[in-house]
Amino acid sequence: MSKYLCVGLAKEILVVVRDAKMAKEVELDFFKKVDRNLYNVQYRTIEWDENAYIIFKLKDEMLAKYAMDLMIEQHEKYIKSEYSEKAIEYFKNIKSKDEKEIINIINTENNHNMCTFRLGWFGFDINYLFEKRVESYVTEFLTFHCSQETFMEEYYDFFRYMRNLLINSTDNPLRTALAVSL
Repeated sequence: MSKYLCVGLAKEILVVVRDAKMAKEVELDFFKKVDRNLYNVQYRTIEWDENAYIIFKLKDEMLAKYAMDLMIEQHEKYIKSEYSEKAIEYFKNIKSKDEKEIINIINTENNHNMCTFRLGWFGFDINYLFEKRVESYVTEFLTFHCSQETFMEEYYDFFRYMRNLLINSTDNPLRTALAVSL
């Protein structure tokens, strides 16, 4: 399997569930690992689809307040690539704007230093986040690092490990919204 290994903020996570009872179990499991104050939760059914969905959406006010600081911190401390200086300048410029402008940039701009991917639920697998085996995907991903194409078959435990490293690398309030995915 060849995909891109990406690290960043999971702006929107979609989980496939059978019914409202399973959705509640998934929600409880999710908030054991992720700060409850970061995400809004929606339960959705589609008339023609036998599945139901629980959707976790990162709150705009949290993104506007903390995302640029997190991006700057990751580039200064850990990424340290040839693009980091330019990325840090870019994020500082965004940070100087008001909340509405910041959210607009995050939702619309597609810069090689900061990308919002809208790939649909076949995009970024995030099953490792849940104890119960469910189909779960990052459907909107604010990345601060993406690799070239990567071949990885057994990634569940590795991604859990990488996510835990990321979470423990920062005190930023958005830390539990960090994700690693292919």
